Amino acid sequence: MAGKREVDRLYIVVTLWTIQPINVWETLQSEGVWRARQPFIDDPWPVANAWMADKLRERAGPRELEDQIPVWAWFQWFGEHKRMPDLRARCYRRLRHSVRIQLEVSESRVLLSDFELWNCVINYW
Repeated sequence: MAGKREVDRLYIVVTLWTIQPINVWETLQSEGVWRARQPFIDDPWPVANAWMADKLRERAGPRELEDQIPVWAWFQWFGEHKRMPDLRARCYRRLRHSVRIQLEVSESRVLLSDFELWNCVINYW
């Protein structure tokens, strides 16, 4: 499957992409790590996102920090042939001070969802 590769035959690594403000990239460069934390995130859908976070904890185990929240990332942006989000796309033009960051994450720490169906849930469609 595209986007996955085996490492030491112990676990599968999945390539993902997240769109984050430039300060996240700067933190990664200076500290080597960044974690999304609840007090710093304005969440317009707290109930829906809490449900998704609970599903991730069921799969991946407890979070490292009490106020840590999941990082939203793309596994496939427009199907398997256009997996990486394109910041030139119209939907990203308003995010002028954002960056696309490539992640390699153990499959056991990833909860895949369908972007279109998730929008149906949070927008009550």
